Amino acid sequence: MQWPAEFTPTFAPTTTLADHAICFAFIGEDLLIDAKNALASPGQLSTLGNPHSVFMFGQNSETPCVVAAWPKDTPPPPTLQAMNVRQVFDLLPP
Repeated sequence: MQWPAEFTPTFAPTTTLADHAICFAFIGEDLLIDAKNALASPGQLSTLGNPHSVFMFGQNSETPCVVAAWPKDTPPPPTLQAMNVRQVFDLLPP
């Protein structure tokens, strides 16, 4: 796999979402995105409470990249929508 030059893979469990993290947030199997088809920010996710699990998978320059997951019965925040990953794939910017 070819990583962008500014991305460094770093695999580690974590317990928190940094305020500036790039976050792939999931409710069950669905990815949370906003009305502009962008990934959810940690601020938008704050109403969900602590995620069931969080895992850091890399750094984009100085920005941590994480996956966070909540149980499938968790309602999404009003500013976000939960979508199947396959539906989202072509919507996210490169």
